[in-house]
Amino acid sequence: NNAANDTLWNVFEVQRPDAINNQEETLWQLGQNIPNPADRQTLIPITLPTAGTIRMRLYAANGQLLLRSEQELPSGQSLLPVKTEGFASGTYFYSVEYNGQRKIGKMNVR
Repeated sequence: NNAANDTLWNVFEVQRPDAINNQEETLWQLGQNIPNPADRQTLIPITLPTAGTIRMRLYAANGQLLLRSEQELPSGQSLLPVKTEGFASGTYFYSVEYNGQRKIGKMNVR
């Protein structure tokens, strides 16, 4: 029984330092677009722990890629403007990548 406990402890010992070091890098947030539903333009809130490059993509509900951008954002909260004028009414998805992690949001356009 002690051997099993020692093995579990060793696993946590090995994994824990990496988890702590990477925790700050993964603490970023992708918010709900404002306003939602969007009309001509919407703002997507993104909060980053450190300045870095984000990659944003906007997809139609059928998976068609409509927009792609890559830009540097400062640490803290930023509002990413997206023009929706001319889009058909319906549901769209935005995908944002930062530091190797992707998050997805859903927006409506009227």
